[in-house]
Amino acid sequence: MIALIGVFVFIYGLFITSFLQLVGERLPSHETLLGRSHCDQCGRTLRMVHLIPLVGYALQKGRCRGCGKPIRVRYVLFELVGALAFLGAYLRFGLGLEFAVFAIIIAVLLVEVASDFEHLVVIDRVWLIGLVPLVVYRVFEGTLTTYLLSALGLFALLFIIALLASKVYKQEALGGGDIKLFIFIGFALPFWEGVLTLFFAALFGTLYGLTQRKQQHPMAFVPWIALAVYVVYLFGPSMIAWYLSLLEG
Repeated sequence: MIALIGVFVFIYGLFITSFLQLVGERLPSHETLLGRSHCDQCGRTLRMVHLIPLVGYALQKGRCRGCGKPIRVRYVLFELVGALAFLGAYLRFGLGLEFAVFAIIIAVLLVEVASDFEHLVVIDRVWLIGLVPLVVYRVFEGTLTTYLLSALGLFALLFIIALLASKVYKQEALGGGDIKLFIFIGFALPFWEGVLTLFFAALFGTLYGLTQRKQQHPMAFVPWIALAVYVVYLFGPSMIAWYLSLLEG
């Protein structure tokens, strides 16, 4: 039964991630979300069968049927990663309330990742909308104060780091959108897990940056923040407990 539900969650993840990617790419450019998907190169409207995640790419053999130019593999990888993220959440939490909360967090971050990849923009209205159910959940959970302090603390910490880094390096070291996004993350994770998220995001981003030293364009940082949030949400408490046990030993 778990395997069967897992298959459905994975398929659901594929379709919802495909839509979330469209939202992240279209909102910053003020495109309608109701318009049919089209080829980025020639503008040709895609057939319905070509909109099926993974399947559409395979049917077109990775190329637009209109202009023959390659379809970005990033679309397929994004759908696959998103589906695996939802599947991992189900395997960890089942189909309960915790899964629903984590699914909201994943959805918001997927939109922001798509937007940052395409436009280097964090869409404030997206995480603000996602913040509403998180706040409601924290109220009923009785932990609103804890997570409110986490959000304020993480925002202040990121703001101070960005301010100091800009003075040292004489340029913006951390985008304002990235800093504000940690308000949302603060309601997803307690403060010290949020700090751990920042550490992992910096680590992942640095490792990736080392492989892209010849590239001159700015690097999207939200993907690494999102990956760090996912890892810490699943394993953060055990990581912190392990670290504290080392200090005590």
